Amino acid sequence: MSISLDLNLHEAQSLAMTAPAEEVLYGGAAGGGKSHLIRTAMITYCLAVPGLQCYLFRRTYPELKMNHMEGAGSFPEMLQPLVEAKQCRIVDKDIMFANGSRIKLRHLQHARELNIYQGAEIHCLCFDEATHFTDAEYRYLRGRCRVVGIKIPKDLPWAFPRILLGTNPGGKGHHWCKEGFVDHGPYRVHRASKEDGGMRRVFIPARLEDNPSLLEADPTYVNRLEGLGDETLVRALKDGDWEVVAGAMFAAAWRRDLHIVEPFPIPPDWQIWQGGDDGFTAPSVIEWLTMDPKTGTYYVIRELHGSKLDPDTLADRLMEIQYSIPIRGKRLDSDTIPNEAKIQGNYDNSAFAEKGESKKGGRGDQINVALAKENMGRLRPVEKWQGSRVHGVQKIHNLLKPNKRDPAEMPGIRFFKGCCPIIVRTLPTLGRDAGNPEDVDTEEEDHAFDALRYGLQWREKKMKKTKVGGR
Repeated sequence: MSISLDLNLHEAQSLAMTAPAEEVLYGGAAGGGKSHLIRTAMITYCLAVPGLQCYLFRRTYPELKMNHMEGAGSFPEMLQPLVEAKQCRIVDKDIMFANGSRIKLRHLQHARELNIYQGAEIHCLCFDEATHFTDAEYRYLRGRCRVVGIKIPKDLPWAFPRILLGTNPGGKGHHWCKEGFVDHGPYRVHRASKEDGGMRRVFIPARLEDNPSLLEADPTYVNRLEGLGDETLVRALKDGDWEVVAGAMFAAAWRRDLHIVEPFPIPPDWQIWQGGDDGFTAPSVIEWLTMDPKTGTYYVIRELHGSKLDPDTLADRLMEIQYSIPIRGKRLDSDTIPNEAKIQGNYDNSAFAEKGESKKGGRGDQINVALAKENMGRLRPVEKWQGSRVHGVQKIHNLLKPNKRDPAEMPGIRFFKGCCPIIVRTLPTLGRDAGNPEDVDTEEEDHAFDALRYGLQWREKKMKKTKVGGR
């Protein structure tokens, strides 16, 4: 007996369900029909492939139950014709089809629960609100994806094993979803690196227009999204803007089209310097800055990012990048000359601390020794005082605004496209400290932010104050 389901999918939703890739992220605006798409896809896959094992994950069981098992458009409503025809049955959190296929509804509230799925064989893995999960959690469950014990019909338009992710921007998983899918552009199938699973990936934008039934049934829904009050929340949930995270420290001011600029050779009268945050197991991040002396506009022009770099290697990388920066020649804009400026700037003061009984200098001193061997300048320890981090936050806030000294009133700080990916990725999404909304959340990826504020402090003498301890 053939049962027809009224799915009423928009073109973008259909593409997300049938995209020629194994990993598909359908993400963006709230109300774009992402949860409905996941249910539709899983049902369709199970009916087409006997014995298929599908897993659907949501962070908590109440969310799983409310979003997928209750109300209009839920699994019970969608499957009612099949249940009545005895082609499937719903037992607790499992949906069992007559052809041996299964949909397993699961939650993952705690990372320790991952071990439950150590021996699982997942043919189709789905996440609802994927950004609620960490990169490590996603990678672990993706590692359980394999096609064993079933035969996939050759004429089907889908590749298995298959992963379907639905989500809004924001949440702890925002970065890995954005970097792994969104940043590659919409509808562009690409193959992930071997280190990232090696599967074909594609990002399909989710838009409110993709769910016409919602807009028809509730035409004022858009008004309520626009009335959320938080501009960044509106951009994330109404427009599906992945460049910001609602509630993030700098999200309201960040505009990629304004703050990102095509690289250009640095004029010879512009000073170049660095700000660096030290790390060994944690990443070391160093940002190269320059400033237009006429307008006071700062430019972040290069970046070094690496873990487990010994002082000599770090110094070598510093010199390599420093030498590679093109300086504009005197004849034509296209004429460039080598950069011969010495390294100068601020580096994390903790790197200069004396180590152990030998009182031998720390990594910062050792880096300077390596630089001195090549006569390439030196870094000095940044000054910190009570509230210096908050002071740096305020400085960056002001620079992200239009610069009144610039005839075009472009922002007071801009970033070279493709030359400083870590600061460009993390600055717009860096969260606030739960205990102090004027400070950033130091539990997040704040190394590039610290490097940037250290660099700004080096140039701005007025930012220096007497050190009294603290952050």
